[in-house]
Amino acid sequence: MTMDEFMLLVEKYEAKCPIENTLRHFGYPEDIKTTLYRQWDKSQYLKKLSFLPEYIDFALQDKPFKLVFDYDPDYPDTLIQIFLKDEA
Repeated sequence: MTMDEFMLLVEKYEAKCPIENTLRHFGYPEDIKTTLYRQWDKSQYLKKLSFLPEYIDFALQDKPFKLVFDYDPDYPDTLIQIFLKDEA
């Protein structure tokens, strides 16, 4: 899967299941603006986590960041947030 295919998949999923629902579930404000985030169907999260190194290399390059991964076995989605150092 290429980065473009991956990003299209993410956009398609977010259109189906709004990120606000997932942010709310994990206790984050819906209007969080300083964070890069992705939500994934939890049945696919391990497969999609394997693309994080490529995403980090592509989108973050040499920038310092903090990665937060939220998982709840009783909720259908997982949440990944990336805080850039000057945002954390």
